[in-house]
Amino acid sequence: MSKKHYLLDAEIDTDFELLALHTSAVGFELAYVLNKNLKGHFIRTRKDLELHHTFFEHYVWEAPQRGIHCELLQNIAQHIEDQQTNSSNLFEVSITKEVYLLSEAKNVPFLLKINEGLNPDHLKNVLEQSPLISMCYGIKEQKIKSKLNILNL
Repeated sequence: MSKKHYLLDAEIDTDFELLALHTSAVGFELAYVLNKNLKGHFIRTRKDLELHHTFFEHYVWEAPQRGIHCELLQNIAQHIEDQQTNSSNLFEVSITKEVYLLSEAKNVPFLLKINEGLNPDHLKNVLEQSPLISMCYGIKEQKIKSKLNILNL
């Protein structure tokens, strides 16, 4: 009897650039500012990104005729866990935890994933001019440990 052996190729295609955006704005405000400054068209997807029963805001800008595909992702989200009620507890208590899409960048509120069509250096220069964005920088691929969270979009 012959045995079949399958070899799983662990090489992951990471053909994207990732920018960290520091801002105090909420998602729709940031998408509006990006649309205004980049002359883009970020729209919120019908289904937010779900990770560990937590939902992250997800905006997409696709312009196939210009070859543009970018995504704006919320990196920090709140997850509310209901505690089991005990007869000894007088009140019901829920625990709130922060969950991160990219755990290596816990202080970054939003991520801009550039799949194709835009120059990251030009984007950094344009975004740093906006008063709503306090800081913008690239995240190196070598520092990203949880690539599957970003790739599985």
